[in-house]
Amino acid sequence: MAETKVLIAEDEVVLAMGIEKSLKSFGYQVVGKVTRGENAIMMAIDKKPDIILMDIHLEGRIDGIEAAKEIHSKLDIPIIFLTAYSDEETFRRAIDADPFGYLGKPFRPDDIRTTIETAINRYRADKAEKALELSEKKYELLFNTMANGFALFECITGDDGKILDLRILDLNPACEKITGLKKDEVYGKTLLEIFPDYPREWIEKGGNIALEGGRYNDETFLRPLNKYLSYNIFSPEHGKVATTFSDITDYIYMKLREKETLLQIERNLEQLAILNDEIRNPLQVISGYTQMDNCEHSELILRQVKAIDSLVNLIDQRWLESEKIRDFLSKHYDYNFFQKNGK
Repeated sequence: MAETKVLIAEDEVVLAMGIEKSLKSFGYQVVGKVTRGENAIMMAIDKKPDIILMDIHLEGRIDGIEAAKEIHSKLDIPIIFLTAYSDEETFRRAIDADPFGYLGKPFRPDDIRTTIETAINRYRADKAEKALELSEKKYELLFNTMANGFALFECITGDDGKILDLRILDLNPACEKITGLKKDEVYGKTLLEIFPDYPREWIEKGGNIALEGGRYNDETFLRPLNKYLSYNIFSPEHGKVATTFSDITDYIYMKLREKETLLQIERNLEQLAILNDEIRNPLQVISGYTQMDNCEHSELILRQVKAIDSLVNLIDQRWLESEKIRDFLSKHYDYNFFQKNGK
């Protein structure tokens, strides 16, 4: 473990040397000794000690209390005040500087170690508490503003270990919006209490993950909600299972409409191919009989046959272009997606 770095700000040189000797004997690292408040600030910024022993009455333009306030405005370092005496005004000013401890002169070497360790432990506890508070605030913000639904359940088992149900422990606002459930109304209830027809196999799947760990994700149609969901299931701790999910109902229906459109294009192309044959076959018969008969209207009839044949060729060209469109659509649309969702 790294040595605790200590800065000594004491204008009594002999006392400062004695403190340094005691600190080193206890395994602390002394990063510097200063006698003036201005120097204490500069040394703290430069060396960044883990803790500062600061005499209240220092030489220089500013005393130890003002130096401590200035250091706290720039750095997060715990400070212990050293003092032989203090009037009421000085004591009040010292409290306002928010020190992590006091050492009254004269003091014994053991007093220094005890005060330093107490201050450092308090400082670390405060840091941990602030970090936890910040983490909880970030989690709460994420929990309440995330677009995906979130639900936390407790696995309920029988005496034989069989998974019976899942009890609701928490829902976020997005979950309430997607499912229509209200956290205050369903907290502590089970899925089967709320949805008697809830698929048993899904409860068992969630329960198995709660008890054995692992993850699972998929897309499915949840009949109790009449919605398509994309979901992810995991266990945050033994005996509990959580799920994050999003409502993909609109997306599924859009894909279904796209498939219907593609199928209609297929049918139109088939009908177009049949129509071409139905026109071209009798047209060839008319052309053949007209050439054999060689009547006075033969030339006019053949010109009309040629014009109709040009139209059929144009339809053939459009059919080939439609084939390219169909191939493009087939390439970029996944039929397996619809089959997986039972469509």
